[in-house]
Amino acid sequence: MVKSTFQIKDLENLTGVKIPTLRIWEKRYNILKPARTNTGIRSYNIEEVLRLLNIAYLNRNGWKISKIAALTEKEIQLAVKNIDQSNNDYPIEVEEFLIAMLSLDQVKFSQIYSNLRNEYSFETIFENYFHPLLFRIGILWQTETIDIIHEHFISSLIIQKLIFEIENIKTNTSKKSKTHILFLPLNEIHEIGLRYLQYQLLLNKKDVIYLGNNVDLIHLNRFKDRKDIVIIGSLTIVPNEKSLNDYLKSLNEFATHTNLPVHLYGLQFNINSVSYKKYSNINIYQNAKELLKSIK
Repeated sequence: MVKSTFQIKDLENLTGVKIPTLRIWEKRYNILKPARTNTGIRSYNIEEVLRLLNIAYLNRNGWKISKIAALTEKEIQLAVKNIDQSNNDYPIEVEEFLIAMLSLDQVKFSQIYSNLRNEYSFETIFENYFHPLLFRIGILWQTETIDIIHEHFISSLIIQKLIFEIENIKTNTSKKSKTHILFLPLNEIHEIGLRYLQYQLLLNKKDVIYLGNNVDLIHLNRFKDRKDIVIIGSLTIVPNEKSLNDYLKSLNEFATHTNLPVHLYGLQFNINSVSYKKYSNINIYQNAKELLKSIK
């Protein structure tokens, strides 16, 4: 089942407002009206969570809670839309995408995206809207605030937009371009970052073959000794810290055996310390921007 009720700790994770402050808002200003279990534990429905996200957004942008409490629901929504976004840590659309995710509202997601796409390039949307959204979702997932269904819902919609943009790139690949083989290792399911790298490479007139997830190194041997091939992999959640060095050792041996240039990037290199010098035949980057800059 999709998560339909939230605890006060979930509200803290979603909004960034500390629990003591939420309790004051609830008691003094009647902002929230939770249900209570027999043991007195508060629970909040999805409508209250969505409303609180807007209230917290206003409060972060200088609105006093006493003034917000006097507004109707429509007035709150209007006030949110009228905020000068130039001073915000992230655009209001990120909050709206988050609301669409929590309510599993594909229509709302599409409306927000269409409005942005009418004004901005896809690259701008991904960097300034999708990227901070995915960062927030990662935190919410780690703190068990949202279900895996929420993450899969929003990820599938973003991937749909990525594939559409990829298929509509009009530029031809350069005759001098090598063929870039993009893959995710076994048990790695997070494709968004690698899909966006595919998009960026195509924009830069690079030839790309996208293999997707669950690719074992043995299947890459078919490219052995081809001088026109570049192998690129992304490590987000696998292998884990214990097996990361074993995987890099295998990949280093693969690069030596096949004579193929191999590039790796991803979150694993931000959260785990790796001695890059041990793997002299593979190129390791912390993020896709570093990799793109290198291979351009």
